[in-house]
Amino acid sequence: MSESTIERATRIKARMAEHRLTAQWLMLRLSSDYGVAIDKSTLSQILSGTRCAGEQPAQVLSCSEKILDKYEAAYAC
Repeated sequence: MSESTIERATRIKARMAEHRLTAQWLMLRLSSDYGVAIDKSTLSQILSGTRCAGEQPAQVLSCSEKILDKYEAAYAC
């Protein structure tokens, strides 16, 4: 996994923690907003950097960043 991918995953986890958002919340948003069906184990592997092969991790990271951007624009103080 490239350094930039690890950094992206770390930022996503930090942003989720800052807003007290759960993996379940992110999985629901990924599915409803982008049609990305993912289970908690796979999401955890992507965000921890242990799953990096293929298109799915890149798609999950990209969509997660967009979801968090929208969330922060709407709800952040």
